[in-house]
Amino acid sequence: DRAVQRRSVDDLARRVLHKESGSSTSYSPRAKSIGLTPLNVGVLHVSPHVRQFPLLTNGGLDYTPDTFDLSNDRDEWNYWIDAINDGVSSLAKRACASAGETAEARRRSEAFGTAFSAHLEMVRADPCCYGRPSLSAILELREECLREFDFTDAYQVAKARENDAAMTVLPGLLNELEEARSRSEEMLPHLLLEGLLAGNVFDWGAKACVQLYEDGSILDIYKASQKNLSKPYAVDDSAAFVRAWHRQRAWMRTGGGRPAPWRRAIIFADNAGADVVLGVLPFCRALLGIGVEVVLCANRLPAINDITADEIRRDILPRAGLCADVFSHAYEKGVRLRDENGGRVPMAREWLLGYPPPL
Repeated sequence: DRAVQRRSVDDLARRVLHKESGSSTSYSPRAKSIGLTPLNVGVLHVSPHVRQFPLLTNGGLDYTPDTFDLSNDRDEWNYWIDAINDGVSSLAKRACASAGETAEARRRSEAFGTAFSAHLEMVRADPCCYGRPSLSAILELREECLREFDFTDAYQVAKARENDAAMTVLPGLLNELEEARSRSEEMLPHLLLEGLLAGNVFDWGAKACVQLYEDGSILDIYKASQKNLSKPYAVDDSAAFVRAWHRQRAWMRTGGGRPAPWRRAIIFADNAGADVVLGVLPFCRALLGIGVEVVLCANRLPAINDITADEIRRDILPRAGLCADVFSHAYEKGVRLRDENGGRVPMAREWLLGYPPPL
């Protein structure tokens, strides 16, 4: 019985969490504040009023965030359960560090590890015990467990460290891109795409990155990753992208008298650190330089090492503006237009034509 299974795991977690404190509270103030019940597995959206992304086919009804269908592949399912379970101990340590490594934080991190590992063993034995088996559901379960034990951002310390390291080398990278552009206009979009892919290699979820972090600086790893990218890719639309890029440049140079090939780019940022700073920001800068409105999107709530929208607004963009005026000019213009239009940024001709010269 699923209800009995959940209660047994909840009881186990509460015993671990409160064995020393003697508290009878079964869930954290943070969990209460966002409406979560103890270990409420299966609630995939804390804000259920969020609308589907309008560009998804069929209104998003056919969309699934999972790359693999694990519902009929038990070996693959067990592989991912093992991979995620292997990281529980290190994640608990990160969570403890994010809360100051106090005695109370250690108790909560121990309770998180016990509860989440117990849930993983349950879904290993019965993949459908919490609904349709999927990797996204397991990852969301992990975040729910962290929030339940009052760890709102387990990777907070690591993200701040990686953001600082990436920001240190961002000016040099932007200068290198400018020098590359001056040598060959044709190569710039290729370099930007490779930069996006190379930046995304920096993922604390990838075991192969651990040794890279120990052996080289953040810029060294970024450049090495960029050199090691090899075609053919599983999906490669880069040729069509480059052709459209040059049409957009031509439109910008002629003064924008006809409809632009591109009006707005919606970019979904993934990881903190090198991914958003060394991969996404140079790409955004180049788009702004050819007259494209850029909407930079990120998660509202923390999830592993993903950058959040609040971190981009509060930390990333202000510091990026110190490296290149185009970031501060675009951000200030966006804020002004938003304030003048009741909280939303309209698509307007003056919004597209007011940027500095292209890279």
